[in-house]
Amino acid sequence: MASGRRTIGILGVAAAAALAAASSGNAGGPIGGSGLWVCGPHHAAHLTGAIEQKVPVQYKTGLQAAAPAPPQAFYRVDLNASTTCAVNMVPGQPAYFIPAAGEVRVVGTADHAFWVKLAPDVAAKLRKAVGNVKPYRAPTTLTSVSVNDRSVAHPSTYLRLYRIGRPIKTAPNGIHWLYISLLGVSPESPWTDGRNALWVSRRGHDYLKRDGQTVRIPASVAARIRRAAPIPK
Repeated sequence: MASGRRTIGILGVAAAAALAAASSGNAGGPIGGSGLWVCGPHHAAHLTGAIEQKVPVQYKTGLQAAAPAPPQAFYRVDLNASTTCAVNMVPGQPAYFIPAAGEVRVVGTADHAFWVKLAPDVAAKLRKAVGNVKPYRAPTTLTSVSVNDRSVAHPSTYLRLYRIGRPIKTAPNGIHWLYISLLGVSPESPWTDGRNALWVSRRGHDYLKRDGQTVRIPASVAARIRRAAPIPK
């Protein structure tokens, strides 16, 4: 089936969603199968056809995990326009498209972030579809960060943890980890919605785990994280 697309304002999304729900006999409820909605803060692109089957908006067994993209411009993605674009995402199931990285971020196991690399042709079609839709800006503010329940005085500096480090296949066995909790402001983003899983090695090794990826970081940065100190540029 050939895929189609159109761009519509957020108020138009709400109207279209209501019409689709009414015509399907499901007014007021989810609109499963009504197409893929890729939403910015003011407008959205609506895609139908084969492409919607190629873009994961929910975690499923067999998805290949990708390294998380650093904070940048993004879109919200869902199959349910009435809750995604007009009001908010389906509770517990946010999905995002990061066009420059060609990735989507969904909610994986244990309610943690899970990143997926799209096939190049699928990513290209999505980028073309949202060409006239302004994305959400990259987040720059975190309202709350804690390391092992210890609050960080300048939380927004911890967004830098997504831009540092040298990836490694896996950390050695026997390492103890300290959990890093991140929370941001509205609108929620792939890096600030409270579902990101970041950990720093407790001692002896300088490793950072972020949404399933493990990286080696400078010893000085690891030490600052363990103290819940700000991360320098």
